[in-house]
Amino acid sequence: MDVPNYHETLLSEVRSYIEYSQTWMRFWGWVYYTLRTALIVLSACVAAKDTLGLASRQIAIMALLVAIGTSIDTWLKTGSRYRGHYSFNDKFIALCTDLEISNAADPAGMEKIQEQLKKLIDDYAVAVLPS
Repeated sequence: MDVPNYHETLLSEVRSYIEYSQTWMRFWGWVYYTLRTALIVLSACVAAKDTLGLASRQIAIMALLVAIGTSIDTWLKTGSRYRGHYSFNDKFIALCTDLEISNAADPAGMEKIQEQLKKLIDDYAVAVLPS
């Protein structure tokens, strides 16, 4: 086994997981906060229907949008997915740092980091996929 090449391959793999988790963290964060903000604003409008002077049809549509938005948020688990990608992004960055400061010529150290990566990937899939 070419240990320095193995080190670079492992480092490349960890960096790809960092990029992947950052991309999905940003996506789910945007969905989560956009949906939550819209639900709060629409709920406030429905609650303040008398003071806003809205027609009953407008109130009904906003109430329906709140119900649909809440259902979508519950079904997709946007908050859990965002937090999962966010926390595992930090874990992948920590593993990358450990790998960067590790001795590339130490096969036992590389195997230990490889095992940590495998466990982290398994835990990551469980944390971010809907159950």
